[in-house]
Formats: sequence, C-alpha cells, structure tokens
Amino acid sequence: MSDHAICMYDKCSRPSQVIIETGKMQIWLCREHFSQLAYRMARAAENRGSVSLRDLRVVEAGDGKIRIFIRRQAKKK
Repeated sequence: MSDHAICMYDKCSRPSQVIIETGKMQIWLCREHFSQLAYRMARAAENRGSVSLRDLRVVEAGDGKIRIFIRRQAKKK
C-alpha cells in the first residue's frame, strides 16, 4: 500500500483498508473512519434526498492527515 498504509484521517494511526477516489484525490481510510463517513453520508442523504462524493470537503490537517466534512446544502429562498 505504499506511503498510505496508515489511515489518512487526523489523529488516526490504524492501517488503511479502504480507498475512496474523488475527482481530486485518493482518500485512504481505516474501516472505522470509512464506516463513520458512510453513516454520516447516509444521514445527510436522508435529510437532503441525495448526497455524493462531490459534497465532501476534505481539509488538510497537516503531516498528510485530513479531516472530512459534508458540505451543507444551500438554503432555498
């Protein structure tokens, strides 16, 4: 697994087991962080009607680590 044998999520040192490919990058996650992300995306989809990888906002936390947020849906006027 080359350089990303460790989960990329901030403050995690578990081995990565899942690779998520967005249009911009590959995100290497451990099973726990992948499950958390899938759960959060499912909840967002229930509230909005749909959610996709384009709705993810990946923020670098330094030293190759990241944090992942789900963009909020703009309020309709």
